[in-house]
Amino acid sequence: MSPLQFPDKSWATVLSRVRETSTGRILTNKVEPALEMGSIADRSVIIILALVAAHSGRRKKKNRRKRRTIYSKSEKNAIIDSIVHPWADEHWGFVIVDGVLHALNEQDPVESFVKFLKYSAPELLKRILKEIQ
Repeated sequence: MSPLQFPDKSWATVLSRVRETSTGRILTNKVEPALEMGSIADRSVIIILALVAAHSGRRKKKNRRKRRTIYSKSEKNAIIDSIVHPWADEHWGFVIVDGVLHALNEQDPVESFVKFLKYSAPELLKRILKEIQ
């Protein structure tokens, strides 16, 4: 005997027992009466259709790619600027430290060197010349 056959109980009795023991609604109100009245083949088709319809309506959650680091590059640059720039006002050597830290953050030495020459080198040269005089 297969596990789905109940010789001493009707399908309605089994269905009512399933309703009592389940915490949530298993089948819709339109499907349950059809199960009570139909033949075994009809019940099987209705159950399969109900399972397919219930399964296809669910959407999978898309896995969001987690950020590998706590801070993005721009946030790290802002942190470097906020820490080093006050010290750069005190001594010109911190301008070089600022450029090195930004180069480490960007991980592109050529581009970082070009940016350093464009933005920091003129100010650094002025400070060094002023200190020499």
